[in-house]
Amino acid sequence: MKRRAFTLIELLVVVAIIALLIAIVLPSLSRAKEQARVAQCLSNQRQLGIGVNQYLFEDDDLPWSIPTGAGGGAYNFNIYSEFIWG
Repeated sequence: MKRRAFTLIELLVVVAIIALLIAIVLPSLSRAKEQARVAQCLSNQRQLGIGVNQYLFEDDDLPWSIPTGAGGGAYNFNIYSEFIWG
C-alpha cells in the first residue's frame, strides 16, 4: 500500500486555518493584557491611598503643606475638612 503525501493545496489550507485561528485569538489576548495593566494601576493607586490614610491617622495631617505667602501662614488639606488654617 502506497502512502500518499500532502499536496501543496492541503498544506496551504492548513496554514490558512491556523492563521485564521491566530487572528481570532490575538485581539482577545491584547484586551486581556490591557485589563491586567488597568488592574495593576488601580492596585497601585489603592496602595498609595492606604499609605496616605495611615499617615493621616498617625499624625492628623498630610505629608505636605502649601504656603499661602499672606501672613506667613500655611494651610493643609485634610480628608475631614476642606481647609485647616495653620
